[in-house]
Amino acid sequence: MNVNTGGYRYLAVEQQRIDDEHEANLTEEEKLKLEKSRKELEKMRLLAECAEQAQKNQEYLSSKKDNFSPYAIPPYQGKRYEDIVANFLPRLAEIERYRRTAAAKVLASGQCVRIEAVDLVPTSALNNLRFIVDCRNGKRIKVKEQELQQEIPAKAQ
Repeated sequence: MNVNTGGYRYLAVEQQRIDDEHEANLTEEEKLKLEKSRKELEKMRLLAECAEQAQKNQEYLSSKKDNFSPYAIPPYQGKRYEDIVANFLPRLAEIERYRRTAAAKVLASGQCVRIEAVDLVPTSALNNLRFIVDCRNGKRIKVKEQELQQEIPAKAQ
């Protein structure tokens, strides 16, 4: 705050203005490097959020060992899941959270006593996620993102 005039500027706004001025003076090559760097930082942030949710999934599985196969909700990491990570990166942490929620809802519905797998349907759209929950009794239950948001019971297929 300027005590003489009574005016003030938020530091974040001021810093953004300085950054914008600095960026305007960069060459095209420097701008491309900066953009690439920003994208890489964003990717790292999203993957870190995903890893945090995957850890919560594993803790959830551990707390309900009788209801889950040990590998029911494997983290979407590594070569096996490259396509899912590439196609769904902006929502990957949310997908991990939805997988846990889908498992809990299916268990609560009584349609399944033990869950073997909870996976994202690979043909899902980024704005319309769908999940499959496989049960030990052979049932395959499909759950839509909207059902998880609205807490509608999953329907057996």
